[in-house]
Amino acid sequence: MPLPPTEGSCRATAADAVVLTWSRGPHSNVAHFSIDRAIGITNLTVLVTAMTHTSYSDASAQAIAHDDRLGTSGGVSYYIYSVGPTGLRNPLPLAFTVLPTLKAIAPSLAPGSEHARATCEKLSGGPQT
Repeated sequence: MPLPPTEGSCRATAADAVVLTWSRGPHSNVAHFSIDRAIGITNLTVLVTAMTHTSYSDASAQAIAHDDRLGTSGGVSYYIYSVGPTGLRNPLPLAFTVLPTLKAIAPSLAPGSEHARATCEKLSGGPQT
């Protein structure tokens, strides 16, 4: 089983995208990484992508969501898993939550495009870089 990804970072951009980066970990038996996304407080995760490189940018409408009718006011969480050559996924993800800022909730109170509409918080895994 591959070790989980480490030393990750998460950044919300002014262009309403979320950029995730991470390290492979000390062993090279990682075939690819799977990234799951959960929107709002439902904790229902869906596979967003599987990839071999160690960065991901999400510019979809769900990346920085804030809509109380959809239950997205709880933010968006990302879970990055290491997957080995046999398809076995390490159950310990590197996890981040993206929370809406005042600009997303009340744009008139936070004018200007220089500020991101969200902030990132690390939930689990190695140290945030």
